Amino acid sequence: MESNEVISNSSKVVYGDASNHLPEHLNGLGYMNILYLLLDIEMKKKSFKEEGKDINLLFIEEPEAHTHPQMQYKFIDKIRKVLFEISNLQTVITTHSAQIVARCNFQDIRYLLNINNENIKIKNFHSELKAQYGTEEEEFKFVEQYLTLQASELFFANKIIFIEGTTEKMLLPYYINKFDEERKSIPNYIPISSQNISIVEVGANAEAFDKLVRFLDIQTLIITDIDTTLKTTNTSSTAYPAHEVEGATHTSNETIKKIFSCT
Repeated sequence: MESNEVISNSSKVVYGDASNHLPEHLNGLGYMNILYLLLDIEMKKKSFKEEGKDINLLFIEEPEAHTHPQMQYKFIDKIRKVLFEISNLQTVITTHSAQIVARCNFQDIRYLLNINNENIKIKNFHSELKAQYGTEEEEFKFVEQYLTLQASELFFANKIIFIEGTTEKMLLPYYINKFDEERKSIPNYIPISSQNISIVEVGANAEAFDKLVRFLDIQTLIITDIDTTLKTTNTSSTAYPAHEVEGATHTSNETIKKIFSCT
């Protein structure tokens, strides 16, 4: 029996308590899609076990459709538990959900990169990126943790803007909208706000993402402070105290120092 027949003919779900009920048909499309998908997987699970094949393949396409972000977290946690119960199973889940990616083990992520709208290159996020960081294990660990907690959306961005803090996060969207508004009458102008740009707050740690953005092959802009300093030397030591821009000789900004190989 197909899972859609089970839902249509053999199931009835009512939510609520003794005095208040919410019939199943009043649920949103997202809930219904998740219910259908989980039931379908349970039936596939039974089929896999009965057939006892050496290799089982399961493809799930964009399960996040029409669902709330919190529901996406719950779904991927649930689906992982269900899939682990199936022997000899290889599962492929395609998604555009930052929430689902954030819940995945990064060893399992494969990044599909569109090359000039002609070819698709598949990259192993964990092994290939880790190899690029080499001995910089702490930087790789920082990026991995940050992507999980803050910025999994980078996997789906066409462009990235790294900013330092709250001020830029508040002002940048305003200036982008203002810039677009002033140029909307220009023929063939593509608004910045429509270019799928992720604005990511990284403090003073943008340099840690250098290898990541190269790996993802995404155009990136870094907005950061100059953090100018003045080299001062005495008989026993050299110091670089903070100094106004005019007359400064160096910077304490690690991102600037790394990108421009300066001190």
